[in-house]
Amino acid sequence: MTDRKKVRLHFFSETGTEGGWFAAQDYEHITPAPAEASDRSCKRCGVFWADYKTSVRPHARPFTFRDNKGELKSATTLPKNTRLGKHPDDIYYIQRNRHIMECLEKGHDWQDYGPHEEWSYEGLIMLGSGDKLEILDDEDNITKTVVCKFISNGDQYAPGAKNAMGMVIHGYIDPEVMDEDEWNTMFLMEKTDAYLTKAEK
Repeated sequence: MTDRKKVRLHFFSETGTEGGWFAAQDYEHITPAPAEASDRSCKRCGVFWADYKTSVRPHARPFTFRDNKGELKSATTLPKNTRLGKHPDDIYYIQRNRHIMECLEKGHDWQDYGPHEEWSYEGLIMLGSGDKLEILDDEDNITKTVVCKFISNGDQYAPGAKNAMGMVIHGYIDPEVMDEDEWNTMFLMEKTDAYLTKAEK
């Protein structure tokens, strides 16, 4: 076994992974949330204003429209050749454009975004079979010990393939090790901390 680390359990997925994995974030790479939010977002159009106390106030999000070839385009103004309404997804863009126009006319409806922790890829740990997790309660007492055993999902898009609360997964916990719903809840629904000891390779 390798070094024991305190970690936060989470489900890792990002664009291009076509699904996700059960993972952990090393506590040494978690920056605590600041006392107050430094970012804001507009409740109406969704534009994000990072570090609003020192940065320039953003404009509204760009409008989306279809050009004369029917392809989606973006711009800060709506040109005369705007064509939305013929594609099933267009209702979303029509509504969003309406919100953007309202923000341009009335101003944004700001809300604080956060404050929130900062994580880094350097602290990302993918879990594998043989890894030992010692699950912690709010006082850092160990409540359960689990030695991971994952089963390949094969084709994760095939009918009947396992999922984690509707999320596509590449592999799932052996139900003989731990109840799947309890396992998924720790990674997707709750703020679960643990001590992790990676299996030797």
